[in-house]
Amino acid sequence: MGKGFGWVLWQSFDYPTDTAIPGMKLGLDRTTGLNRILTSSKSEGDPGTGNCSYKLDTNGSPELILYKGNVPRWRSGHWTGHGWSGLPLSNPGSFFNISFVNNQSEVTISWSILDSIFLARLVLHESGLVQKFIRKRTNYQWRALYLEPSDLCDNYGKCGAFGKCLVKKNGTEFECMCLPGFEPRSPNEWSLRNASGGCVRKRGNGKKSLCRSGEGRFEKVENVKAPDASVAQVYPNLGLEGCESLCLQNCSCTAYASVNAEEESGCMIWFGDLMDTKGFDGGQHLYVRQRGSHAKGFFVAIMVVALVVASLLIFLFAGGEDNPPCCIDVTASSTRLQDSQKLNESRRNPDLPIFDISTILAATDMFASAKMLGQGGFGPVYTVWDLWMEGKALDIVDSLLAEAYPIHEVLRCIQIGLLCVQEQATD
Repeated sequence: MGKGFGWVLWQSFDYPTDTAIPGMKLGLDRTTGLNRILTSSKSEGDPGTGNCSYKLDTNGSPELILYKGNVPRWRSGHWTGHGWSGLPLSNPGSFFNISFVNNQSEVTISWSILDSIFLARLVLHESGLVQKFIRKRTNYQWRALYLEPSDLCDNYGKCGAFGKCLVKKNGTEFECMCLPGFEPRSPNEWSLRNASGGCVRKRGNGKKSLCRSGEGRFEKVENVKAPDASVAQVYPNLGLEGCESLCLQNCSCTAYASVNAEEESGCMIWFGDLMDTKGFDGGQHLYVRQRGSHAKGFFVAIMVVALVVASLLIFLFAGGEDNPPCCIDVTASSTRLQDSQKLNESRRNPDLPIFDISTILAATDMFASAKMLGQGGFGPVYTVWDLWMEGKALDIVDSLLAEAYPIHEVLRCIQIGLLCVQEQATD
């Protein structure tokens, strides 16, 4: 309906009911304030306004959310540039083309059919399900393409705050688990397969602070639908490294992730609970904040340990390898060393492990010749050099650190430690 040329007073596409068709937009017109949403009917026989709604939430990083009343029931995940982060990418032969627009004038989603011989419609049912149908123009039989929610893990917040839901193939295992660094809030409820209480951060040793002037580290969780993006803060021009640095500056920051699938420019940060994380093949990466030191602190610790080991070897073999009394004297004094204030202090700080002489003696089998791999100007080198030559240097790294730090940086630290006990770098 219009009055005059080019002036639209009213159009049905701006006021959808329970059905969306190709070309219809869902979302917010920022110029007029009009927000287009789907609303279910009361029942199959009553077209009155029902209790379910389906809309594009424009807070944080926009995503489609299905509500039952005011309670979220399902969400699509944020837009990655190619599709919704919580849905597997469509096949190349898909029937539809999705258009997502987010600018100063609007933030909307619409779709069209690639092949004109088909008709399609999307329906919001009064039961709280969204279903898309398709048929040929010459055939009046509608065929259902998909239904959301489609599995247990699609139910919003299935595993509570800081939980992750993963559908098990055998169908018998509990689908909920906690994100790295967290544990069930109520183990008893989890044993009964009730994860609604979610997870809480592990207590640790009681002395390690989560936030200490920019320090911390992150655990990468692969192949997930990122947590509810409507409560995240988005930084469209910030890369992952910048996002990590920004997150470390705020003690309330719990995680960050890329906005786009390629992990290029654009990221989002969560401050508070991480809700509705789902695991599935083809998902994106989520970086969850952990207790402990940042990677840089870890590498500094590696360097210090390397220098300590080198200094210890110099001390042990200063008299030459044919001087065993040196080793006997040091062994006899190891008890005093273990009881020293410095060693006890180092043990209270697990970020920098210090090994007493008894541990080193055990590892080298009392400095047995079979364990000696060579000798430089500062004395023999044991085991690590052999692993280095075999390309197995990472075997000495604690498995708990897997994927937490760049492999090439770890190898570089090990190499520098080895060079510290060689007479020449070429040895």
